[in-house]
Amino acid sequence: MWNIPPRPTPPTGWKARASRWWITVWSPVNADGSVTAQQVRDAMRPDTLLVSIMHVNNETGAMNPLREIADVVHAHPTAVFHADLVQSFGKEDIPWESLDLGSVSAHKLHGLKGSGFLYKRKNLKLQPLLFGGQQEQGMRGGTENAPADIVLAKTVRLALESQAKDRERITELNRMLQKELGALPGVKIQSPETASPFILNVSFAQITSEVLMNALDARGICVSARSTCESRSSNESEVLKAMGRPVSETTHAIRLSFSGQNTLEEGERFIEETKEILNQYGLPL
Repeated sequence: MWNIPPRPTPPTGWKARASRWWITVWSPVNADGSVTAQQVRDAMRPDTLLVSIMHVNNETGAMNPLREIADVVHAHPTAVFHADLVQSFGKEDIPWESLDLGSVSAHKLHGLKGSGFLYKRKNLKLQPLLFGGQQEQGMRGGTENAPADIVLAKTVRLALESQAKDRERITELNRMLQKELGALPGVKIQSPETASPFILNVSFAQITSEVLMNALDARGICVSARSTCESRSSNESEVLKAMGRPVSETTHAIRLSFSGQNTLEEGERFIEETKEILNQYGLPL
């Protein structure tokens, strides 16, 4: 029998689940989709081992304050701080000095799917994922995918070299889209003002997410409704729902995700096509 510690009583709005091995606690988010350092402080226990948080939310672009949260986590001697950097690496400045662990995926940088890396603080000891060899600095036995690793190194270098230039251009694109979309009736910008410019979440009162997404797809414009990981699970955005948005918005929102290759001309075409779709398929307000 395993000696399971008592199930925690998390702060209001938090969820907890006990297993044979650990107790997992999920944090709620604020109305802007972020988690504050104080919320993390309120949920920390003397036996907390790991705190993991997204740097940039993949649906709204909401950013979490990694430095402030890291200070809270590191005040507990047994706790390690991990950040999901998939949406921020190569786009946002990352406080590496505040992190113990950080995960990055190459496919968000125009790299190979299935390729990525884990940043680890040098003096942090981890158990190997697969035993049996010295590959990956002793963390994983088996033959390494050398071609993918080489491509990943080039992908990372190109992303970091163009980060400042790409961010400036995408910020301009994002502002233009918010201005044009915000002028349309029934449109609400769901991304907070402090969000990463590389993600823009917008809801349309006249048309559901699926109808708008499919209509845009037929015109050669790719957007998504909800997280890609959740795109087949339901018609409602769990992220917007957690932010307290009504069903009329959680089922009517799309996500625009930009890369450094997107242009103002593409944004202008999106506005034109969206207006036509709303006139053709949208319900009267």
